[in-house]
Amino acid sequence: MLRNYFKIILRNLKTQKVFSAINLLGLSVSLTAVIFISLYIRYELSYDKYLPTSGNVYRLYTENTRLKEDANKLQLPTGLAEMLKKEFPEVKEFVQINQGKQEFIGKNGNIKVGTLDAGNNYFTIFPFTFIAGNPQQALSEKNSIVLTESAAKKIFGNTNPLNQVLMNTQNEPFTVTAIVKDIPANTHFEAEAIVNLSYPWALKPLNWKAYSGIYQYVLLGDNVEAGALQKKFKSVYEKYAFPKDIQLVLQPVTAIHLHSNFSGELAVNSDIRYIYIFGLAALLLLFLAGINYINLSTARSLHRAKETGIRKVLGAQRKGIIIQFLSETILFFLLATIASIVLTIIFSAFIAGILHINPDVFTAFDTASLLVFLGGIIFFGVIAGLYPAFYLSKQAPAFIIKGIMSRNAFNVILRKALVVFQFGVSIFFIIVTITIFQQLRFIQHKKLGFDKEQLLMIPFNRYGKNVEIFKNRLQQNPAIKNISISSWSPGIGYGGSGSWEDQADSSKKISVDMMFTDVHFIKSMGIELIAGRDFSEKHPLDTLEPSGNKKLTGEAFRKALSDRSLILNETAVKVLGLQLPVVGTRLSYPALQGTVIGIVKDFNGLSLHHKVAPLALRAEGNMTSGYTFIRINPGNMHAAIETIKNEWKKTFPEKSFEISFVDESLEKLYTSEKRLAALFSSFALLGIGIACLGIFGLASYMAEQRSKEIGIRKVLGASVKQIVDMLSRQFLRSIFLGALIIFPVAWWFLDYWLRGFAYRISINWWVFASATLIAAIIALVTISYQSIKAAIASPVKSLRTE
Repeated sequence: MLRNYFKIILRNLKTQKVFSAINLLGLSVSLTAVIFISLYIRYELSYDKYLPTSGNVYRLYTENTRLKEDANKLQLPTGLAEMLKKEFPEVKEFVQINQGKQEFIGKNGNIKVGTLDAGNNYFTIFPFTFIAGNPQQALSEKNSIVLTESAAKKIFGNTNPLNQVLMNTQNEPFTVTAIVKDIPANTHFEAEAIVNLSYPWALKPLNWKAYSGIYQYVLLGDNVEAGALQKKFKSVYEKYAFPKDIQLVLQPVTAIHLHSNFSGELAVNSDIRYIYIFGLAALLLLFLAGINYINLSTARSLHRAKETGIRKVLGAQRKGIIIQFLSETILFFLLATIASIVLTIIFSAFIAGILHINPDVFTAFDTASLLVFLGGIIFFGVIAGLYPAFYLSKQAPAFIIKGIMSRNAFNVILRKALVVFQFGVSIFFIIVTITIFQQLRFIQHKKLGFDKEQLLMIPFNRYGKNVEIFKNRLQQNPAIKNISISSWSPGIGYGGSGSWEDQADSSKKISVDMMFTDVHFIKSMGIELIAGRDFSEKHPLDTLEPSGNKKLTGEAFRKALSDRSLILNETAVKVLGLQLPVVGTRLSYPALQGTVIGIVKDFNGLSLHHKVAPLALRAEGNMTSGYTFIRINPGNMHAAIETIKNEWKKTFPEKSFEISFVDESLEKLYTSEKRLAALFSSFALLGIGIACLGIFGLASYMAEQRSKEIGIRKVLGASVKQIVDMLSRQFLRSIFLGALIIFPVAWWFLDYWLRGFAYRISINWWVFASATLIAAIIALVTISYQSIKAAIASPVKSLRTE
């Protein structure tokens, strides 16, 4: 029986080549997109789940229950995790880590690697795969270091690195105690080396006055319910003098990548909302392909009707006919699945390049995933084939053989509704794509309040007075327009911040970002000074650093703090509620002291997802860490970079040269949006392509079914244009109806997405009109071939049997 079904299926594929090709192409392309999206979603959901302990590892953060905004903090007092282990037996282990970069002297030159500073119990909580060394003792000694396999290769080449002494460019020795497999990319931190955490202040007991940038994690015992344990934390708040309204929260390590976007994250995280969006898009594309199959199957029902009638006359049961049609549908979907897997393999590198993601994301299709995917395809194939199978199998054989099909209004309405849905989804994709590109263009061209063009930056850390020597050498070069030093890391942070409770409203907190610069920064960046004066070397108070003067104590120290110069941005003036004239005002807030000497126009050096933050700038006479910003005169950029590189090698022969463009660094902040734009543009092309495949088939069927009507109309004097209009009108109605239905959905979606930007475009009506027009034009072009072909055909051929 099954063999007979299979033969019939192959025969139908051969006899209906055009419709089979349309179905197969639409399904294959859709399933390829679905596979890509599914693999990407699977990868995003897999973050930190490679760890055997992932279900028991939690990161700590604090929540201020009184504050309405900025209530959660990753910055914690030292010793907090250690206290939890001491007080609660459910906490098996804890670890404190810090992320950074270090430059080591390698076999073939200096190598800069990402590092994690961590305690000896790090590998108990994060059990990596060891190639060499003892996990229990790997970080037990001060200045011990564990290298990943790739880092060991880069630094030592083919030499065995175990127990070797590794020097960094600060002349600090590290002993290599172990080698581990490379840390997978799907983790919320990045590192090529793990170093023993030896900061004295990080190892002190709990002290609420000693906040740090150290991240703290705990490992809970098996079967410990985190929510119940978190409630028990309240029992020690008083004992350990927790500040009022502060409570401790356990965050699952597996939730960090998609559910956490705190200030000071170890890496740029994604957003669970994008996973929902991509998942919905995959389902829509799959539905579009399924709709094509249903539409074409029911439209071609007359061609299969006689076959069904004869089978019934010969004794076939309705059940057997339904099984045959369902088998045909499932085979279609399986053939499309095989084709889509081949397409996925071929285009994986290309798609990864478009989406700016690691190609390894698309190689994670293991056996379990393949079985789940195939099961899903078979299930969807059954769903898509149910209606055509039941519709064809219920026809009476006496009428079918005579070529008379029952006129089922539901069949016609369903087919029209599915076409409306197809084009509605396609128009939705077009609208969203246009708006996303508009927002990206707006971001790229929005004035940020400083000049980002021709601007380079070089990071430095603990380089001493040689930074000033390097700076002075470059200033003598005619290719260099200006040069400045700052703690500002474009797109990441300004270098520091201070916060305190708002005296006017205890439910709010005032936060001010701090930027430390040299005296030339404002002029070099092209930032507009709107009141007061700029920093100057002529004014000693501009670069005063009271904390560096040990002779200052008591009242003298406090006076020095209030004397040092500050420049505020406009937002800081508003937030602090300063009265005019602001220049000359002495500030004495808990985390901000000094005398205001100037006000600059707001500039945005971070992300346009957020509004400009209150900012205070303070000049320092000798900066040893931060970024050197170099503006190049228009001309030969390549030659200027070579000059900078040569001067760097002269000044810092032991340091590696690392340079980047500021505008490119800011562009990286919108990687997720660019990825979304690339995906939705692809979805739009796929959606409209699949819909056009469907209407091409339907137009072909309609022209065939109405060939006699068209012949009669031509005999009665109808022109080609009138016949083309008649055949096209039905599809245009479906397009415009689909547009009207989808407009509110598209507007809601875009409004929701744009709320993630502090600076955004307005949703324009012409985008909706343009999307509808694009869909209509593409549809008309698609059906014009069949319409014109039918219109110019000789009526003799269509009427000769009458």
